Amino acid sequence: MCFYFLLAGRVGIRSQRGVQLDYRSITRQDFMAFFRDDEMLNALTADDRVEIFQQVLTGSSDISKVLLDDLIGSYSVDHLKVMEIEPGLDSKFDLLRSVRLESASLLSKSGFEYGLCLEWLKDFGDFDLVQVLEALVRVYLLPILHESVELCSLHCAVNPVRALKINGLHVSDYWDHPQSLTNLLTPRDVLVTGDQALTVATLIRDAKQILGKV
Repeated sequence: MCFYFLLAGRVGIRSQRGVQLDYRSITRQDFMAFFRDDEMLNALTADDRVEIFQQVLTGSSDISKVLLDDLIGSYSVDHLKVMEIEPGLDSKFDLLRSVRLESASLLSKSGFEYGLCLEWLKDFGDFDLVQVLEALVRVYLLPILHESVELCSLHCAVNPVRALKINGLHVSDYWDHPQSLTNLLTPRDVLVTGDQALTVATLIRDAKQILGKV
């Protein structure tokens, strides 16, 4: 059993569970005053906050890189980065491919799929794929190798990233006959995710654009 009554200009409900405020009578000003009151806001649980966060925006047009960058900055999140892709490419994130960088590719003209293992990145922007491949090799492959490798970057129609020296010894004479150096480099490979590859590509492109303006 319950009945309505007026409380401070608001419609309240008295029931066996006590006095409850009819939320339908709360104005925007009331809601914002509650939201801006730290003491009242602390009454919300973590789940309450996540629910509000996920549903409070009116639609996709409210979500922008600036908004997400501000959010990440406000919470001091240093392990995430927001990337903006060209209009119309949203669905192409399905094309993100993992890249397996094989150590033997450093010893062959046909390595890294003849240097074409990153061609899919062209769907996401204008990247220098030679620089991206070299960066991925330096960041993800070289650090795990048991051997010391000195790279060289070539501008050619086939694999542009190769080993010039291994443990101080020149190996360029073996590029045409990589089978003679089988298992020279260990471990055999490392897997780079499509997201990692795209992140590196974007960082290189953005850095070149910034330096070009200096």
